[in-house]
Amino acid sequence: MPVFPQGKWLVVALRTGQLANRIILFANVIAFAEEHGYRVLNPAFQTYAALFESTRDTLLCPYPPPPPRRLSRGRDAVYGTLRFTRLLYHIAFRLTRLVNKVPRLAPWICGIESPVGPRGVDLTAPPIYEQIRETRIALLRGWEFRDTVGVTRHADRIRAYFTPTARHRAAVAARVAAARQGCNLLIGVHVRHGDYVNYMAGRYFYPVDRYRDLMAALQARYSSERVGFLVCSDAALRLTDFPGLPVTLGSGVAIEDLYALAACDRLVGPPSTFTQWASFYGRVPLYYIRDPMASPDDEDFAVASLAWFVDSFSRDSMANPPFEPHRSAYASRLSP
Repeated sequence: MPVFPQGKWLVVALRTGQLANRIILFANVIAFAEEHGYRVLNPAFQTYAALFESTRDTLLCPYPPPPPRRLSRGRDAVYGTLRFTRLLYHIAFRLTRLVNKVPRLAPWICGIESPVGPRGVDLTAPPIYEQIRETRIALLRGWEFRDTVGVTRHADRIRAYFTPTARHRAAVAARVAAARQGCNLLIGVHVRHGDYVNYMAGRYFYPVDRYRDLMAALQARYSSERVGFLVCSDAALRLTDFPGLPVTLGSGVAIEDLYALAACDRLVGPPSTFTQWASFYGRVPLYYIRDPMASPDDEDFAVASLAWFVDSFSRDSMANPPFEPHRSAYASRLSP
């Protein structure tokens, strides 16, 4: 057997989507590892490693994170080159297929590919858990892996692991402080355009004026409060797009917009893992815009879990929404 650290290892061996998608998959794998005493390597997270305190000085994005290291120009240059080429990720990706095709090649390692299903793939359910338990190294290839119970139990550790670097935290704090000037209820609005033009035939692509109307309705609903809005988008928006509303625009930097939304008091946006993570990380009640003509009530806001994110119009999603049953202190204060 080759030299390899003792213990059980889970290796995320597939890049899926962008920042929030990769965080949510990683977080669920971390939760499962915490539950069972395993360790994690995530070479698929290399693209975003430099954004977080726990991963910025690593190559394979391990969990638990290693102790902080003294800065080194030489090491940073090597790490930068390997991250740019994604060499280690490609090795893990190819290795998954190889060990599946030739299982006797390395009986101490297995590749597990997640089938796409309406509820995702529960890491704790057989036969997935049995495969992991019977090997030393499990290569996970897919975005559907989830451990909802583990995420709830280890939420604080997960949040701590995904702490942005000091530079981004400072930028977020400044943006949020500016947005809170003159308001005591800050509502974060995620205007998702970009890929949503074509995603599900544009089902969740809403024009800016629909967001503006929803924001005006929320301002009227909470008329006893001084409402402000922090609008984050992948589109080039202007303050003039929201006449008569107290709006601060996000920086347009994905990591900063994500964590600025997490610092709001409430969130609204179309179904997206971006607001799902912001809601979970900041414990912020979230309303998914499923009907752009509707206006939400207090009970329509809930803090998101990191469960499998499904189509909000499907029967499965309505029966099993990706939310924790939680009402924030702010929502309780507003309720009669």
